Amino acid sequence: MWPETPSLCASTPGTPLPPSTSREGASSLPSPSPPEGTLGEVLAVTKALADANRVRLLLVLGDGEVCLCQLADFIGLALSTASKHMSILREAGLVRTRKAGRWLYFRQAGCDATPVVRQALGWLRISLAHDPQAGRDRQHFEDVLQCSPEDSCARPDTPARVVNGHQARR
Repeated sequence: MWPETPSLCASTPGTPLPPSTSREGASSLPSPSPPEGTLGEVLAVTKALADANRVRLLLVLGDGEVCLCQLADFIGLALSTASKHMSILREAGLVRTRKAGRWLYFRQAGCDATPVVRQALGWLRISLAHDPQAGRDRQHFEDVLQCSPEDSCARPDTPARVVNGHQARR
């Protein structure tokens, strides 16, 4: 059994998790997760965690909410590819989504997640806490976050740009 991670249920000061419907026109998208505590749920979670890009995307989400365009900028993939990766994470119950107008926001599942998901997220955080790639990803993601979501999403098909030595989509 993996250890529970209390930090999954508490937000970091300054980055509160938004309610499912916090703004006019914003809506929470349903998650088509398998039934809780079943083999299907475990397989969906392990499938989602079987791809390095999905694990990297999941780890940088932390306790905040991030626009899909910023995630695509971070990972350096086409918006459609990043969207597919996030869809797999959502189907496994590892992330939650919120749509506000044309923007799609993601956050890690929290206290509302099933025990299997909470344990998997806790195991991931503990296992990769000192991983060099995860550290580089956190720094690179901070660089990407320096741009507003509106800037990242305004021109999704423009050529790549360089942020602190890393190539990122714009």
